[in-house]
Amino acid sequence: MSTIALTKKAMRLLELCEAEGFETVEDLIQASMTDSVSPAICMECAHAAKMEPDQRAGYCEACHTNRMVSGLVLADFI
Repeated sequence: MSTIALTKKAMRLLELCEAEGFETVEDLIQASMTDSVSPAICMECAHAAKMEPDQRAGYCEACHTNRMVSGLVLADFI
């Protein structure tokens, strides 16, 4: 049996896809790339919210940190 270790960035991206109802990362990118807002996730507590597509340090309402990151940034699309 092999074990696959994901980075925290990859884990949060997959959690974001699940929270927003996307089956794949590609689906999230496709839905977000032409919109003025994008799904984002807190790297600290995994709270999901809508933010600017290029967000790298947005404010998290759940844990009160500036750790919200857009899914497009997490996917290295932006």
